[in-house]
Amino acid sequence: RLWALFFSIKKTREAPPVARCLALIFTYLYACLVGMSVPTQRAWLMLMWACVPGFFHIETPLWRRIVLAMVIIVFSQPGAIFRAGFWLSFFAVIWLAYVLRARTGPLLIWQEWGRLNLAVNIGLLPLTLYFFHRVSVIAILTNLFAVPWMTLVIVPGCLLATLLSWVSKYWSEHCFYVIALVFRPLWDSLTWCAHLHWAVSYGGSISLWHLCIALFGIAVFLSPFSWSVRVLGLGYLSLVIK
Repeated sequence: RLWALFFSIKKTREAPPVARCLALIFTYLYACLVGMSVPTQRAWLMLMWACVPGFFHIETPLWRRIVLAMVIIVFSQPGAIFRAGFWLSFFAVIWLAYVLRARTGPLLIWQEWGRLNLAVNIGLLPLTLYFFHRVSVIAILTNLFAVPWMTLVIVPGCLLATLLSWVSKYWSEHCFYVIALVFRPLWDSLTWCAHLHWAVSYGGSISLWHLCIALFGIAVFLSPFSWSVRVLGLGYLSLVIK
């Protein structure tokens, strides 16, 4: 739409390719800014597999983008499969894709957000326990306000302040000051939640076999089947996570 405001109507057909190019460029710069960790690489590769085929009017399914990103990272960094971040990042996206695909009808925004938040937090429980021998009980609640706060306010504000530093150091410092004021309530809230005695549940190590059983149980629980069937998934999960 911005392209159509500044260029002629005939050139509006070029807007989608231009948007894809700008998306790839700016997301790559942002990825370099925050550090090319495995989750960051996964996100950028998935975006690339969505944008590049789009130049040729080819739509790449989400599942294929996930697999292609995983293959590229494994071939370029074989040691990544031994890192917790690799599996947590990919399984977070896998559960999101699984839940969105299993959606049976339209939902309100807050219902959709709560559903996706629940899917990711429950879906990553077995992997978190497998790698760290503990799980965050309160994360399901804190993510409901922490993720939108960071995504919609803090991160865009930091990027704006960084861009302003190229123009005016004075306005950049004031922008960072405002962001710090906005971030402080979130930090205080998370600190208070972290000190609750029931915030973290410590458990023993689980085997790879138990991990597979738990993941299967979660897949059943998040499926679009009736609740009588989905409760069985929680039964599989409870056999592993006690």
